[in-house]
Order: sequence, then structure tokens, then C-alpha cells
Amino acid sequence: MTIPKEIIELAIEGGWMITDLEGEAQEYSERHPINEAHERIVCDLLFWQALGKAKGWEEHPILYRRDSIQGKIGFLHEDIYDEARPNWAREPRWHYNALSFFDLLMTSGDMQAYWDEIIKK
Repeated sequence: MTIPKEIIELAIEGGWMITDLEGEAQEYSERHPINEAHERIVCDLLFWQALGKAKGWEEHPILYRRDSIQGKIGFLHEDIYDEARPNWAREPRWHYNALSFFDLLMTSGDMQAYWDEIIKK
């Protein structure tokens, strides 16, 4: 799995810092061993939050209907939220996009198309 350079740069723009295994901040460059640590990067909560900040995702949360048995179902986008509906809740878009990424990863989906869509939005 390879994370495109543009995605990493967007996350850095959003405030994410590349760290080594000991948590020390590192500078990004094309030759950085980050290219060998993509699996670790996508598991970093701060990576997804910073990517969301750079892309302006916090302005558009995902809305979902809560179900006591199945958990989250019925995702909605944008501003359809009605405060009077107690079984609807907001979820940060970065969280939704991270979960979508892992779902795609587990189903052997097209990762390049996923990243291209993130860059394009």
C-alpha cells in the first residue's frame, strides 16, 4: 500500500507531524523511510484528523441513524440533520473517511481510486 505524496503533504499542511517509532518528529522528504511505513501512517488518528482539517471536512460532518442492535446505519451527508430526531447523530467526516478506507482495505478495493477521490474533493 502506498499513500500518494499529495495526501501526505495535505496531512502535514493540516498539522500532522511524521514521527518515528519512538514518537520523535521527523521531516518529510521523498527519501524519508516514511515510504516503508504507510501501514503505520493510516493507523494514526492524527493523520486522519489533519487530513480532514486540510480538506475542510470538519465543516461537513456525516450524519447517521443510531440503531441499538446494529450500531450505525443510514449514513447521510451534508446538512439534513434535524435536532428533533434523537436517534440521529453526527460523526466527524475524517472518521467516516478513515473507516471507509479500512473497509476498502479489507475488501481488496481500489486504493488508488480512493486516494484520487480524496485529492479531487
